Amino acid sequence: MASIRIEDLNKTFPGVQALSNINQNIASGEFFTLLGPSGCGKTTLLRAIAGLDLQTSGTIEQAGSDISDLPPAQREVLARVAQGSVLVAAILVGAEQIGIRITFLAIIAAAVFLAVAGGAAIAVSLGARSYVANLVGAHYLRQAFEVGQRLRVAGHEGRVLELNATGMILETEDGRVTLPGKLYHDEPIVLLTRTGTDG
Repeated sequence: MASIRIEDLNKTFPGVQALSNINQNIASGEFFTLLGPSGCGKTTLLRAIAGLDLQTSGTIEQAGSDISDLPPAQREVLARVAQGSVLVAAILVGAEQIGIRITFLAIIAAAVFLAVAGGAAIAVSLGARSYVANLVGAHYLRQAFEVGQRLRVAGHEGRVLELNATGMILETEDGRVTLPGKLYHDEPIVLLTRTGTDG
């Protein structure tokens, strides 16, 4: 994250001076923490830096550029950091308030993560290998052959009707046959040409 410089920052709400002449330099990569009692202006300062609340006076610079008047969308990274830290803190405090230990939440989160990761691994190992083989084979089929050519592949002989993303469709004497793309690597494919005077 780029450096942040706060100079004479003030924020006033009706009847309340929330921030008064705040001056702070935060170097790039520096770990910075705001501590203080409830109502002292920690959240107000973070919201001002993120652009969620405009300051009454003073400047905020990021990497040497004045961002005081920029909307939050142009300070997106800062807004996400501020909102994310507030959300995590609120969840942790709320959990403790109702008697749930943080270690319990960590165990639940780890179990959910492992279940999702395990399910994804099983899905990939069961279906993705064949699908990827068909995608790769079909890519090479599209490069090597054209619609209308006559081929013999895997015991089928016919004219190519379609070369799609996962295979090809042949028009044979028995009807249409859909062949997976992975046959490009698994079976010999013969390009048939007419010879002689067939008419």
